[in-house]
Amino acid sequence: MLNLGYVLAEAAATAAAAATNSSGANGGGAGGNSWISTLILVVVMVAVFYFLIIRPQKKRDKQAKDMREAIKVGDEIVTIGGICGKVTNVKDETITIVSAESKMTFLKTAVASVTSPDNE
Repeated sequence: MLNLGYVLAEAAATAAAAATNSSGANGGGAGGNSWISTLILVVVMVAVFYFLIIRPQKKRDKQAKDMREAIKVGDEIVTIGGICGKVTNVKDETITIVSAESKMTFLKTAVASVTSPDNE
């Protein structure tokens, strides 16, 4: 069986040896450009992570926060646990819903989606 850790360690050792040999053969001239290209690569990777992961997540978080702040009495909601109900009371951090003749109180953060009766 192939050990991935061993293969990666060997590849890193081979790359390090090749980099040492090439900079030594050139008298260190290639080493000056090496750090610039590494810096550019790191900046590009950070930009990619920001635009593909961090920024979209912040946008989704803002939409969820806005949805939870807009909950009003009479809205029909679905919780993250799958409970459906109609909102009967709204406070700062909690909401009370009625579902199948049961009254339950949840944190607003437990709301997965809101369906206003107006939209149906």
